Amino acid sequence: MQIDFPFIDCKTPGVDKYFAAMDITVIGTVTVQFRYDPNDETKITDPITITGDTRAKQSIPVEITSTALAPVFKSSDSALVQLDAFSFHYDNLGVN
Repeated sequence: MQIDFPFIDCKTPGVDKYFAAMDITVIGTVTVQFRYDPNDETKITDPITITGDTRAKQSIPVEITSTALAPVFKSSDSALVQLDAFSFHYDNLGVN
């Protein structure tokens, strides 16, 4: 299974953002990577493995500065995988 999201600009296109962390609700286990350069989609982070609902725990550190991120979720497991929700914790840089 693979889910490729488009670039998410958090309603401020072209503005740098510091993506500090993310929360995710998933059934099963997935890896997530982030495309971070809308002009070069081959640039992608190393994978992070996530199991279950992170909202009740500590958020997953992301620590990327970019104008937008495109998450890529993958699972090679034959067990059920269900992605219910994810959210980013970020700050706009240079915008008042």
